[in-house]
Amino acid sequence: MPTPTVLLVDEDLDSLTIYSLMLEHHGYRVLLARGGEDAIRLTSDTLPDVVVTELRVATSEGLSLAEHLKRDSRTAGVPILAVTSFPVRSGWHASGLAACDSYLAKPCAPSRLLAEVERCVSSLIQGNLPLT
Repeated sequence: MPTPTVLLVDEDLDSLTIYSLMLEHHGYRVLLARGGEDAIRLTSDTLPDVVVTELRVATSEGLSLAEHLKRDSRTAGVPILAVTSFPVRSGWHASGLAACDSYLAKPCAPSRLLAEVERCVSSLIQGNLPLT
């Protein structure tokens, strides 16, 4: 398998920096987006193997980014990891979470995020998730 690509989406520059440096150090190709529209544009050019997104990131249609990606036939099979500090028990966040394959609460140790990304990539390689 070629170098796995991870799309990181967060409005928080510190989170993007910490997570991207850690993932790059472990051999991942990392794409960065500061919002939903940036992420959609990036996925139209390069299909990532995994998306890691802050759950509150939305698109211009008002959907969570995760919902948008799961509705798009091109990105529907890409695993999505939500990382957020917001409660996800009800409402908009709960519907966005339903579109995600995994959820991590902030603050999230980089090693925990790495373990979840590696689990998704391993599942892709083993054929348990569709290869992008």
